[in-house]
Amino acid sequence: MNFKILKSNLLHGLVVINFAGNPFLQLKEEKAKPDLRENLSLKSDTYIRTNLNDYVVLKINENYQVTVLPDSILTLDGIRQQDEFNVRSIYIRRGQVHILEIQDPVKAAIQKLEKKTKSKVKVVEIKKGLKPHSKIHVIEITSQDKTSADETKAADQSELDLFEPIKIESDFFSFKTHKDQKLSLLVELNLNEAQLKVCNFSSDFKLELFDHEIDQNLKANEGIRFNGALEKPGQIAFDKLLEKRKIPKGKWAAKEICLSDQIKKIQTQVVEFNLKKVQDAEKARLQKIADKKRNDAVFLCHEPYGQLDQCQFIMKQNKCLRTRCNAEGKWTDQTEIGSAKNLCSVTGDVKSCGY
Repeated sequence: MNFKILKSNLLHGLVVINFAGNPFLQLKEEKAKPDLRENLSLKSDTYIRTNLNDYVVLKINENYQVTVLPDSILTLDGIRQQDEFNVRSIYIRRGQVHILEIQDPVKAAIQKLEKKTKSKVKVVEIKKGLKPHSKIHVIEITSQDKTSADETKAADQSELDLFEPIKIESDFFSFKTHKDQKLSLLVELNLNEAQLKVCNFSSDFKLELFDHEIDQNLKANEGIRFNGALEKPGQIAFDKLLEKRKIPKGKWAAKEICLSDQIKKIQTQVVEFNLKKVQDAEKARLQKIADKKRNDAVFLCHEPYGQLDQCQFIMKQNKCLRTRCNAEGKWTDQTEIGSAKNLCSVTGDVKSCGY
């Protein structure tokens, strides 16, 4: 059994997992906006902006994914190695962003294999692969009834056991991830009001605001707000300390309960909005077709619609022109009406000819 087959849906590097609406993505090394699609691999520093009815989910690497929720801005910086872009920094600039540590794909593949074969799978050795950063996972498969055993090799083209920390930043904080942190944070940043809110949905997490003297230990499903101050519109105010240290001006609010399903609810609302938008557009298109069929049958003249001996009055090149609908369904007898320009409009009107 080959892990590469089992993991066909787990792409490496920075990858778009899914999205809704029309989020804006711009890559530093590409002038043109990328054609956004699922499983799109991003190869350089990336700027992401969502509107009120957008969101996008990206896999950062084998350990983390981020969800950029509506009305948010995020930048991802890193380095390109071979044909893969490795994110080193996540900078939250505005709005709501969920950062989640995802399950180790090797463990996920093993669990899937065990369930499928009803056997016990054990990694007995990890060897260096032929390609850069690739590995060969030697696994031992033992059936539960002890009647058979097998050993196979699985090629894995990722850096699964080479954990590298990622810096997560905003105008309020900067920290690095660490191995087995079990991170699941929803960060909400409002620069108009100098307000930060952080919700923790995983194990205990200590929130530090640069060199602020008070840290906050957040338990699972616990959140807290920091009400800061503005130096000027959109710019957080800080107290400067020695050795280039700084602390944001402001104070902590009381801790509050965070609901773990709120992220999914926001995504569902966005999907439903965009689905309704598509449905409304289709409904309008069908109505337009129905209206055209009805008008084609009712009116003698078309483009514009009119009846026998009605006239169209339209302004063209600063001239008021009148045409008449004849018995053959054609607009004819074009006449310039120099003294009655108030009868004309740029878009044209169909009415009685007035004679």
